[in-house]
Amino acid sequence: MFPDEFYDNLKKPQITPSKAVFRGAWKILYLLMAVAFVLLLLSPNSFNKLMAIFLFLLQLLLNFNWGCVFFLYRQIKKAFFICLSLLIIVLIMTVLFFKQSILAGVLLIPYCVWLILATYLNYYIMVENPSI
Repeated sequence: MFPDEFYDNLKKPQITPSKAVFRGAWKILYLLMAVAFVLLLLSPNSFNKLMAIFLFLLQLLLNFNWGCVFFLYRQIKKAFFICLSLLIIVLIMTVLFFKQSILAGVLLIPYCVWLILATYLNYYIMVENPSI
């Protein structure tokens, strides 16, 4: 079963966006994250900046790992905990971005909202598909 077939056969909530919406949203989110990161890099040096850079890189790693764990390894429960960790890290990261650049922080708000939705979707799928 290919990743698309696997995902298509899962029980999902009615508010699940279409695949086209997911793809489009991620393109926009990655663009906003890139601009926010550049603004962070251009901001004055501080401990907050170093922590924000570290958390940014960590969240990229978790983001990539979530996709592998969910779609390739089909371990929905592990993916949920990765997603939850990702959400927490991104919320903290966003606060640090705000401290360095208000615009950089604002650019990350859509990502935070999207991750709240993604965490809910992952949780629902985990609960409604217990045999996976």
